[in-house]
Amino acid sequence: MNKKNTTQVSNLNSLGLYAVVPYDYVFRINDFPLSVSFQQHGTRPGWHSHDQFYEIVLVVSGKGNHICENKKYQLHPQEILVIAPGIHHDYEPYDLDYYNVLVNFERLRLPLFDLSSTAGFQNLFVLAPQSHLTSSGQPLRYILPTEDYDRVLPLVKKLGKLQMQKPAGYQMAMVGIFIDFLQIVCHATEKNIRSDHAGRGNSRIISMLAINLSKHCSKHWSIEKMCKECGMSRSVLFREFKKYYNVSPVMFLNNQRLHKACVLLEESNKDLEYIARDCGFANGSYLATVFKRTYNITPLQYRRQQQSQPAEK
Repeated sequence: MNKKNTTQVSNLNSLGLYAVVPYDYVFRINDFPLSVSFQQHGTRPGWHSHDQFYEIVLVVSGKGNHICENKKYQLHPQEILVIAPGIHHDYEPYDLDYYNVLVNFERLRLPLFDLSSTAGFQNLFVLAPQSHLTSSGQPLRYILPTEDYDRVLPLVKKLGKLQMQKPAGYQMAMVGIFIDFLQIVCHATEKNIRSDHAGRGNSRIISMLAINLSKHCSKHWSIEKMCKECGMSRSVLFREFKKYYNVSPVMFLNNQRLHKACVLLEESNKDLEYIARDCGFANGSYLATVFKRTYNITPLQYRRQQQSQPAEK
């Protein structure tokens, strides 16, 4: 664990500020971005958001509140919720027991195939993380049926056991179990369609655009092309997209390109011009400008910083 990062999180929490939980604070092995932890009896992390990874929460027992973007609602046993990167949240646990499955899909390079386009995956990983309340102010509930909960709980426990014991081949075993876990929870939430968007049809259209922007961020995407793909005017597209993702489609695309650039900077020695073209930027100079403006560090400084950190075993 990075001692500096640990101290940073602790100090920010003690001040009551939003702490950003760093990537290497969660994933001890840099090239394996999948982890699980069990939070028991009143553990409170404090206000925080996540850097580049999702938190999948499976509530086991007890009572407690989830506070997301200053909105509070009570959690229930067998409930599952997802917190996306950049979303500020906290818990008031009381006697709450829950599992955290932490994952960076991009770095894990998980072959989701058609799962990402299913209603269950979209509900759980696209719509719900961006707004944990409906437009009427009611919490978005994803309570797993008992038969599904009884299937996923042993999987999460097995993930934790493999992570702790680290037998030969444990990483592949964890990925296989995680795929089973995803299939079950996505299927279980397939019918849990958000009532506040029922009949509009826009949520699925917008989420499919977001998937395409993410998968094909290196391609040229004009606003006209986005509008044509969604069958919407510019004003409607921007309004609907921001409703679900809290940013414009242009900013969303830019963020996807920057995330891809971060991965290439960390995991390769490719030059800046190549990375820029591979991520959809006009040239290396423009990538450097956007990168510095966003992260307050140059791409090459970021590469040196990340590649100088030894992977923890």
